[in-house]
Amino acid sequence: MYCDPNCEMLLTHIRQEILRKVQQWLLCGDDDPRLAQHGLMLTDGCSYRLIAHHAQQCVEKHPTAYLVHRGVDFPYTDNISGLLELCADEAAWADTLQDAE
Repeated sequence: MYCDPNCEMLLTHIRQEILRKVQQWLLCGDDDPRLAQHGLMLTDGCSYRLIAHHAQQCVEKHPTAYLVHRGVDFPYTDNISGLLELCADEAAWADTLQDAE
């Protein structure tokens, strides 16, 4: 299939933008458990709700990065099951995580 140079440049730009967004989701997701771990080490105590929130954010951001990579539209939600269902339409590994919730 022929694609003129301008078309190819546009497709390359789109691919790079998608990968940049995926990387942003993964980096943000990787920051959340670090913050949760830090909260657990505080001697004055930290709200366990905040620690749990950041742990959940990590779990949500990684499937979201996968959906962005695959070009799947998804709602911005705190519903991990819903995100995993969308992932399951694209990959069998998501079904194995449903039990972990």
